[in-house]
Amino acid sequence: MSVSLPQQGSAPPKQTTSPPKQVVDPGKTRRKGWILSLIAGVLALLAGMAASMYLNQLAAEVGTKQQVVVAAEVIPARSLITPDMLTITELPVKYLAPTYIFDVQDIADGTTTAMIDISPGEYIQQNMVNKNAGLEDGKQALTIGVNQITSVGNSVRQGNFVDIVVSYQSKQNEPTTEILLQNVKILAVNNLLPAQGGTGGQTYLPAGSNGAVRLASTHFVTLELTKEEVLLVTHAENFADELRLVIRRLDDDSTPHTEPIQFIGNDFPSNAEKVVPAPQSSSTGLGR
Repeated sequence: MSVSLPQQGSAPPKQTTSPPKQVVDPGKTRRKGWILSLIAGVLALLAGMAASMYLNQLAAEVGTKQQVVVAAEVIPARSLITPDMLTITELPVKYLAPTYIFDVQDIADGTTTAMIDISPGEYIQQNMVNKNAGLEDGKQALTIGVNQITSVGNSVRQGNFVDIVVSYQSKQNEPTTEILLQNVKILAVNNLLPAQGGTGGQTYLPAGSNGAVRLASTHFVTLELTKEEVLLVTHAENFADELRLVIRRLDDDSTPHTEPIQFIGNDFPSNAEKVVPAPQSSSTGLGR
């Protein structure tokens, strides 16, 4: 039997060995997952808090919102505004102008008219519309000047109804006082500035050709009148000696006929004398 011996100088045969297998600790893996989940949760919480703080800051800067009325379509000038012409949008209160309209019913009431052309999406403002100056159909607005005496101590207010009493010289040169108009609506009352004769300004007007001195106007009063009544009141204001307002009770809309008065002191007209009848609202002159 022969035995093979390694020859001298040759390398010994290599022996291959497998690396040891790593043992995974399930507990350690779970702990790592919990830590990662905790970190993710903290980051999400911080992100949510940051977003909430940003939104709160933005809301604080913008403030609460208010509904405002805008044009839903083109609204031509002088057209009656109807609900289908309007829509609602929201605007931060801090950006609201005091002239904005907040309720559709405020202008879609069957009496409000556009003063100018209004574009779609444009915010409706009070100076863009007008309730026909608060006028009823067939009526017009006329402004006259009054003072403390002729306006019942400056107690005439918007919404009052008044009778207009006028004094003048008749064609027969008789001093006459009569009721010019009855149950006239007051649309507006405005104070005059001092330079215009109001409080602190001129108190008396210069004496006229007859030497009479009258109080200057302290207020403007705007009346609702028919076209014929506009001429009648304008003529009376320009040519009569005096025009006064008499406040009526709000529940009194009667218009009884009242004869003119043509006497001073004890100079009463006799029964045989004919008294000039009071003018009707369609009259255009005085002292007929």
